[in-house]
Amino acid sequence: MEFINLPCLTCSLVYISFGFLLLIIIYNIFAIIGLVETPLNIENELCINSHLWIYSLVSLILLFKIKITLSIFTNNNILTFFELLLSLGMFIWGIYEFFFVKCINKLNNTLLYKTTFAYWIVNIFLLILIFGLIIYRVIIQLRIYYSIYKISLSDAS
Repeated sequence: MEFINLPCLTCSLVYISFGFLLLIIIYNIFAIIGLVETPLNIENELCINSHLWIYSLVSLILLFKIKITLSIFTNNNILTFFELLLSLGMFIWGIYEFFFVKCINKLNNTLLYKTTFAYWIVNIFLLILIFGLIIYRVIIQLRIYYSIYKISLSDAS
């Protein structure tokens, strides 16, 4: 039987965390460059119906909600529900911006469009992760309730 080398596992988690942090910093830099490169008035001239600039700004602000995302791994159901609502709202807004605004193709070549679309794709994976963790937590709770109920029935007989 092989045992997992805990120092190696710890190092791997540190490297993964560092890589994740580095990706967030790189995304923030490119998102800010995209917001500066294509100001709101230019975006409105290119596509009057688009709110992509505002979506990008909100996504940049919400990226700092990673602390809330980490609460998914705790037993704080209110923060998990709040995170789910935020991600679902940004996902729906992204669907509108990318698929229902007719003139969005005029912004395709801008860094603003590319970074915002990248955030939207990451948001899809975040939603899948949140739904998966919620389902996992519900299953765990059901198992706990079932085992307590089973124990109480065996004590009664």
